[in-house]
Amino acid sequence: MVTSTGPVGSVIPASGRTLSTILRTRLPLFSAALVCLLAGLWGGLLLLGLPVPTLVATTAEDHGILMVLGFLGTVISLERAVSLGRPWAFAAPAFAGAGGVAILVTLPPMVGRLLLCAASIVLVVVYVVVHRIQPALHLRVMAAGAVCWYVAPLLWLMGWPLPRLVPWIAGFLVLTIIGERLELARVAFLTRNSVRQFLAAAVVFGVGLVLTTTARP
Repeated sequence: MVTSTGPVGSVIPASGRTLSTILRTRLPLFSAALVCLLAGLWGGLLLLGLPVPTLVATTAEDHGILMVLGFLGTVISLERAVSLGRPWAFAAPAFAGAGGVAILVTLPPMVGRLLLCAASIVLVVVYVVVHRIQPALHLRVMAAGAVCWYVAPLLWLMGWPLPRLVPWIAGFLVLTIIGERLELARVAFLTRNSVRQFLAAAVVFGVGLVLTTTARP
């Protein structure tokens, strides 16, 4: 389908223009996620004690944050923003990617932590909006995972050391993956009994997360 012509009469197809817009808006998000991934992997090599140069001082210390919230957080929230199809939803991957990059550069530590916290808030809102359109158990589970994401940088902002954030970071991953599996299984494999068993396990998991926060270091 032809939608417009260029200054010399060249035809610009709608599909080409749409692809150009998608690349222009999403390529920076993928780039930020890739930077977080590579930095996190490099930090992992440093933690293993391998003889690799230290490019940035924070790569080893913030290895988990960069891999989970910087990389996976950007990719997961981008996927959800695309599925929702509303421009404001892309703030979640933008904040997540920017937060990961901010941790790597010489910005004040609060900047990256605040950006990661803001990303989780937008992602929770995305899940709430999608759930209002089509209520489903898997969306509630993934929203709970996004809440775990929110708690991790919030505690970090409050001065908690990174090792004490690990349960909440893991909670984000575990609940997101389980939610995606529930989404795939809802047609043929979910029964009332299996849902009850899952809910009981989820409650135990949530109580465990809360206890890690209340326990003394």
